[in-house]
Amino acid sequence: MFLSKLWACIGFLAALYPASGAAQSVQLVVPLAAGGVTDIFARTVAQPLSEEIKRPVVVINRPGGGGAVAIDFVSRERPDGQTLLVLRNRGPVLTAQHVRSWIS
Repeated sequence: MFLSKLWACIGFLAALYPASGAAQSVQLVVPLAAGGVTDIFARTVAQPLSEEIKRPVVVINRPGGGGAVAIDFVSRERPDGQTLLVLRNRGPVLTAQHVRSWIS
């Protein structure tokens, strides 16, 4: 079951990126420290995705703030689809939205 979900995820992501085009790397941003389940999942997806889309896929860990650090990092990147946030649940996204509204 896990492998079928993994391949479905890779297929979905690969459909977002045409094989031709710039060789710009794709960043998978993980809001947790290296070595956790989410990090291992991102690294497991990165290699076959890279082979499928013919572009480098880099996993970046941005732990801290219950996911707010990673979400802030991704939100400041260009909205060109080259930076993706990898989450296990939506809790950090909701938290970051509320924190940002309090600061603004």
